[in-house]
Formats: sequence, structure tokens, C-alpha cells
Amino acid sequence: MSVELAPLVEDLVRVTNHYKPNSNRLSELRLVTVLPIVAPSCMGKSTTMSNVAEREGFTQAISFTTRPRREDEPAGAYAFRPHTREELSKIFGDVMAGSLVQCTVHPNGGVYGTDFKAYRPPYSLVDPLPSEIAKLQALRFRAVKPIALIAPPADYKTYVAERFANASEYTHGKMVREGISNLEWSLDQGEKLPWVINACDQQQATADAVVRIANGEFEPDPAGRQLGEAVLKQLRAWA
Repeated sequence: MSVELAPLVEDLVRVTNHYKPNSNRLSELRLVTVLPIVAPSCMGKSTTMSNVAEREGFTQAISFTTRPRREDEPAGAYAFRPHTREELSKIFGDVMAGSLVQCTVHPNGGVYGTDFKAYRPPYSLVDPLPSEIAKLQALRFRAVKPIALIAPPADYKTYVAERFANASEYTHGKMVREGISNLEWSLDQGEKLPWVINACDQQQATADAVVRIANGEFEPDPAGRQLGEAVLKQLRAWA
């Protein structure tokens, strides 16, 4: 994070810690069921959301971010904004006016957020940090149905190797810490959180499972939670 921009980022951290949107606009959300896809990096969240968004009635709520785009990131995964004083000041103004649905600052200094027009009925898919789930649930959406996405440990190891093959020790360590925190949150939710298995050769089946959860037709698979425990053990071994 730029030393020059650090004070402005710190200001954003301060004002987003207890951020609430403008109450006059919350009625715009009442017809939308939000499907937060929760998973560590390299679990295939972007691909899964893209596949589900091809189904009728499902759209992806595109968040903005000021972090750089990753080389392997699908086009349209985020609306990328420059991490500049001018842009951060604009986001700060939007936060103070309550004109965003949500806004948060990642530990790496990147700012993430969504505006009201990003959410469209009946179903909107989002990729939030676990800490943002409670904030979504406090808004006036028709419903918020979090879904934990998990890959088998062997597939996950392959995904990580592909994305982080040339990553620095710091970047790899950050990915591991974030993955541990993410899976600990998901496992702490108990039986109320459905798990969807995202095997590398079963991507359409993964999308089908998300659609069934949205429609209230999904039968929980205990194997998903067991895989979550196995991947968490794998991440702790890498830490």
C-alpha cells in the first residue's frame, strides 16, 4: 500500500467499520435474494458464479475493487477502479453519503464495495468476505442464503499451484491465512450453512447445486463439510 495513500485508506477503514447504507434506498433491495458464495481463494468462486449467472433469473452482483486485476481473473469478475487519491476520495464520499450497499477495506489495502444497481431480482450472486455476511443479512433483502464452496483437497492443491506458482512467500502466506480464516468461519456456522463441492470436472453440477439451494430444493451433503475440514487441515500444514 502506498505510504502517500495510507491515511486515506485508514480513513476508509474507520468509516466502513460500522457502515450502513442510506435507509431511504433500502426498499430497492426487497425483491432480491442474495446468494453469497463463501470460499478461500482458488476454490473456483468466479467460475461458479459465472456459470450460475447463465441460468434464467440469476445475475452476478459485480462489486468494485481498487486492487489490481490478477492475470488469471475472468473478465467481468470485478469492476476495477484505480487505487488513486482521486478514486479513494470518491469512494469515501459515497460511503459518507450512504450510497453504497456495502463497502470494506481488505487487509491488503484494497477497497471493495457494491452499489445499489448491482443487485437485481430475483437472485444475485456475490463474493463477499465472511465478515460482510452479517452486514448483508442486516439489510432489507428478500433473503440472504450463504453457500460454502469447497474443492477436494487434491483439486485445491492443483488450483493453488497454478495461481501461486510464482508468488512471493508473503503473497502465499497471506493466501493461506485468509483461507484458514474463511474455512473457520464456514465451519463455525454449523448445519445452517450448505456446502457445495466444486470438483474440477463437475463445474456444471456445482452450478446446478447452487440453483437448487436458491430454490430451496438442495439436500445437504455431509461430504462437503468433511472436505472443508480436510482443506483447513491442509492449509494449517502450509502455514
